[in-house]
Amino acid sequence: MAQGILESMVNSHAVEVDSAGLADFHVGESADHRSIKTAKANGVDISEQRARQIQTADFHHFDIIYVMDKHNFEKATALAPDEVSREKVKMIMGAVGKPETNVPDPYYGGDEGFEAVYTMLHKACEAIAGEIERL
Repeated sequence: MAQGILESMVNSHAVEVDSAGLADFHVGESADHRSIKTAKANGVDISEQRARQIQTADFHHFDIIYVMDKHNFEKATALAPDEVSREKVKMIMGAVGKPETNVPDPYYGGDEGFEAVYTMLHKACEAIAGEIERL
């Protein structure tokens, strides 16, 4: 959802937004139907997104790599090819001053979990988009 939310807030001609997972479980698959439904209810279309796994090249291509939780932070920094790349990895909730806050995985819960995650990510993406505008 974060990719779709942030894309809806920035100039897509000036900013590239992408998402990738650390595991290869769902490569090529679309987002969970509940994520698609929740995003759509909030005016964001993520139905065309397909899962991919993070690559070493991502650390060179992107200026910042946001992760959802501490576990992914540790895994992403371990994959980073050098110190400069490790410094690009940030907790997404750090954008709203909560770097220790994990975005929960709503997969095993109900629709309300997806709504809660959407709300968290929307706030973080607003802050990120604001930072991008100031650059």
